[in-house]
Amino acid sequence: MVAAPADTFLPIWHLSESFESFGRTGASGTARPQESGGGYRFSLAENQFLHLIVDQQGIDLVVQVYQETEGLILEIDSSPGAEGVENIFVVSERPRDLILRAFAGPEAAGHSFGARVEELGPASEANRRRAQAAASFSEARLASLGRRDASERETIADFLEAANLWRSGSDLDRAAEAYFELGNFARELRFLEEASTAYKEAAELFHIVSNNYFAARSWHELGRVSKETRNLELAAESLQHSLGYWRQSGNRKEENTVLHDLATVWNSQGEFHAAIDAFEQCIAYYQETDSRSYEAIARTSFSYLYLQLGDRRQAAIQSRLAIRLLEGLGQYQNTALALLRLAEARLHLEGPDAAFPHLYKALALYKETGNAGGQALANVSLGNAFRIAQRPREAVDALRSAREYYRNAQNPRGEASVAASLAAAYESLGQMPLARETNQEALALAEGTNAPSLVPGILWRLARVEDSLGNTQAALTHLERAIALLEKLRQQPRRLDQRSSFLSIRQGLYQTAARLVLESPLTDSTEQQVRRALDYAEQSRSRGLIDQLQHLSSESADPTRLAPLENGLSTELARQINALHLDRLAAQALGRDHREVSEHLQILLEKYHQSQARDRARAAGALQPPPTSWDSLAIQTELLDSETLLLVYFLAEKRSFLFAVTREQISVYDLPEIGVVDSVVEDARTRLLEPPSRFGEHGLRRALEDSTRVLLEPVSNELAQFSRVIIVPSGSLKSFPFSSLPNPNDRTEPWIVQHELVFSPSASALGELRETHARRVPGSGFAVLADPAYLPFKIGSAERPELRIRRLANSGHEADSILRLSPPPPVLDARRFQASLKLVQDGTLTGFRFIHFAVHGLYEEDLPDLSALVLSTVDEEGRPRDGLLRAYELRTQRLSAELVTLSACNSARGEDLQGEAVTGLARGFFSAGAAGVLMSVTPVHDEASAELMTRFYRHLIEDRETASRSLHLALRSMWRDSRWHHPHFWSSFVYYGDWRRHQQVRSSSQE
Repeated sequence: MVAAPADTFLPIWHLSESFESFGRTGASGTARPQESGGGYRFSLAENQFLHLIVDQQGIDLVVQVYQETEGLILEIDSSPGAEGVENIFVVSERPRDLILRAFAGPEAAGHSFGARVEELGPASEANRRRAQAAASFSEARLASLGRRDASERETIADFLEAANLWRSGSDLDRAAEAYFELGNFARELRFLEEASTAYKEAAELFHIVSNNYFAARSWHELGRVSKETRNLELAAESLQHSLGYWRQSGNRKEENTVLHDLATVWNSQGEFHAAIDAFEQCIAYYQETDSRSYEAIARTSFSYLYLQLGDRRQAAIQSRLAIRLLEGLGQYQNTALALLRLAEARLHLEGPDAAFPHLYKALALYKETGNAGGQALANVSLGNAFRIAQRPREAVDALRSAREYYRNAQNPRGEASVAASLAAAYESLGQMPLARETNQEALALAEGTNAPSLVPGILWRLARVEDSLGNTQAALTHLERAIALLEKLRQQPRRLDQRSSFLSIRQGLYQTAARLVLESPLTDSTEQQVRRALDYAEQSRSRGLIDQLQHLSSESADPTRLAPLENGLSTELARQINALHLDRLAAQALGRDHREVSEHLQILLEKYHQSQARDRARAAGALQPPPTSWDSLAIQTELLDSETLLLVYFLAEKRSFLFAVTREQISVYDLPEIGVVDSVVEDARTRLLEPPSRFGEHGLRRALEDSTRVLLEPVSNELAQFSRVIIVPSGSLKSFPFSSLPNPNDRTEPWIVQHELVFSPSASALGELRETHARRVPGSGFAVLADPAYLPFKIGSAERPELRIRRLANSGHEADSILRLSPPPPVLDARRFQASLKLVQDGTLTGFRFIHFAVHGLYEEDLPDLSALVLSTVDEEGRPRDGLLRAYELRTQRLSAELVTLSACNSARGEDLQGEAVTGLARGFFSAGAAGVLMSVTPVHDEASAELMTRFYRHLIEDRETASRSLHLALRSMWRDSRWHHPHFWSSFVYYGDWRRHQQVRSSSQE
């Protein structure tokens, strides 16, 4: 570099109020500029190079170089803006005068700037290259701003030339700037591939020159562009690079902006756990900084994520919160999007009538703001609602309009989604050829735009159409591919409850596959077809519980060595949840509105589950549970014995089935469609719930015989040959008291007289349960918690004398009767004040082999995680305490119990997830490590339950029978007792688990 003479430094001038130019300078010649009509004249000789630096000093200047006859020849306004300097490079091929001007915006009031000559001398080749780069960059910038006539391609070429020239001259910071500006220009033109390349070059060069601010921005822009082009892997990688820079700099605002974008990418990739974590972090920051609009946007995105996971309740909560946050802010488009998400959630929770008001309001807001894309999005949601409301012609109109928009906007992923919905509308109209054609178009668009989450649903719809056209084999081919893709997507959520809800809303796919296998032309033997159908049926069942059991298998074989899975955050969240739950119960008892409390509880529960999932992921590392391998052959040869018949009920809309499986063969029988089955069993269940005198013997007998005709008569021949029956229920059968059914071969007695009943969520779950506990060390001894102390107690901070819980006096007699049977030691007798929540929380129950709860049960339909066993609610001093053993907390416990008995009302009830037969408290105990659970599917009679339990434990302890055999004998003896003959008193209790468990009690009870 040629050093500049000392007198070439310009003074620092204060900007005038017009902010249009420099102040005044004096002197003449090439070393000093001369004032000239609002600018400063430089006289350059032939073949002379000038490098002038303008120091912006905290303001953002635009610097221009003019020539009187040529006009504007150079304009510099670098991306770094107010940070740093502007560099002017000029080569004069002949003597000429140049005029320098500088401009700043109104925000520069009170600021100053300075300038100096950095280099002045003969123009070398390197200097010519630098000047040409500056000129090309200036021309490109002017063209991009619309102040110079040039084509889009010429402008891109100028940016590239500037970047390459600066790069070749090792001016890497300026090359990075040129690439960054090229990325901005190309993205605005929707030349996304060129924008992506430019941003990547910029990011890498800014990193080399240690410009972390613009490195972070470049990676961020690259992530956004990659997301638009559906290159999700590059999008996630780029955004994580950007996130690292912002975190290092401590810029939390930018960090959360990037984090939100990253969460949406993770959501698209199916990385739901990471996406939820990111959204929660963003929301926490926006709450901390009172950024209501940003929090609302994050919650709206959060709502969409929950919709994909099948958690519509949580989706509705997040979108409602977003709408509240946006009230009064005038952000109509953000409000409209939140309304659409709320409508989608309510459409599936409550039906079309609940969704339409939100949809029409959203559409009106989009029209008011002239947002064509928003109107298309609203039309998609309206189309889906019209279709579900059985208004298919209106659905077609709305969806056609939306598809036209996405096609014109060259958004193939959006068009794919709309086309799939449009095909479903054509299907509703019976226009099957058009539905097939539209589905095929949707499939091609989805596959071409890296939209894996769309493909299974499109294939399913295509299969339905092919099925209706009589093309069974083509339909099966589509379904098999869809299921394979769905299984990959299902493995991505880390949280097991999210895997369950994800699969729950896609149950129809497996149901259709099972039906089509049985209806397809015989390409295999009949036996092979039945096996394939059963395999699909099993694939759809209890996958969440199976995952949980596989996690248990990977832990220590000795549960007593495992500490409860808790951490500081989880403990604090649990404290908040439990306190708020008590407030909600108080509000319910007093008839007060508790909607906001319930929403807050939902959010806290989600945070709790996220915290738990993070801990589990850290503990397990990168290991994923292996896929279940219990096919029909393994079920026959490894699970069943010569005395056992497996009945798998499979209820679906078009056709229902009953699989009868023995060691030697598999048979399948037709059942009525799901609506007929539901009606029959609901009539019987309703009559069983009432005292014997309510409906009379005749009405109940008729209802039970109708149920037997539907549920058991098809397999009456098989039943005559087996003494033990494993029942895998489906749909409404999960809460039906099977024990009450008459024997189809002898209607004078219930079938439990001849048959020992065992229940399982699925055959595969039974296999996993058996394998899991074969590797675990069983506990020892017997613990009974009964007759808790229930008194008027405080909830929250105010006295609630209205809240009383009826004492279960007979549960104390129940405990006495059980303990008189001398159960195997050690024995824990916890009653009244000792039957406390603390016994569970402090791990006292961990080592016991048999655990018996004779307490009240609390079922929370809208918050099943808060369903609970009600233990003592006061201590010995009369001080209130939380006595609720909630379902969600059970998952953090570790038990070595062979059997947990829940002698409480509705203890089998839980969230109604399709495909999951065991949820709520029962699922909680299985997750905690119990090998079997005895529980009730309906409310129970206090005195009768005490009697049943006494008989059950007599057979278990004194006669040394297994749990399922003991229940069988107890139920049979209750029926034969004239006092308890009516099934209202005994039919509610069911045993879930392996009938072979507890065999060792025969020896241990004698010790």
